[in-house]
Amino acid sequence: PTFYYYQGISFSNKGEHKLVIETLSKGKEYIFDNNPLISDFYSLIGNAHHELKNDSLSDEAYEEALKYNPNNAYVLNNYSYYLSVREEKLLLAKEMIIKCINITIDDPNPSFLDTYAWILYKLEEFDLAKTEIEKALELESESAVIFDHYGDILYSLGFLEQAREQWERALFIDKDNKLIKQKIQIQ
Repeated sequence: PTFYYYQGISFSNKGEHKLVIETLSKGKEYIFDNNPLISDFYSLIGNAHHELKNDSLSDEAYEEALKYNPNNAYVLNNYSYYLSVREEKLLLAKEMIIKCINITIDDPNPSFLDTYAWILYKLEEFDLAKTEIEKALELESESAVIFDHYGDILYSLGFLEQAREQWERALFIDKDNKLIKQKIQIQ
């Protein structure tokens, strides 16, 4: 199964998402008594389905991954983030990302903290979202996504000039991002 796993990763890196699903679906049949590995297979399958805009299949794969490894931090993060982007099952998303953060508390991941802040933002818990996004920025100061999310959170709190500054930082990193350009122009 390891060969299939690395082949799946290779296809994923090349953006060949259908081949990821095909390869890993075959390869998972060869896994015996290795729940973390099968969880990782389903995680990659979930990511591939997400990239192909197959949300229900992506969700199913993530749920399978969590059956085999309920503490798979990357699945907890990705699944909760994608739910928040779609504005679906936000309470479940919050529950999963809190678990993810607790699992990684000794080695915090800025992406996980950003996901938590984004879910809080979607739940309109803006003050707590601001606290969490600032924790993410302490760990990662080069992420356009985190700066963009910070701008959105600040904007919702009424800090319009500070929001604009964060969006400008995001745009400096991701110069071609049309959505960020629109936010700056509206402001």
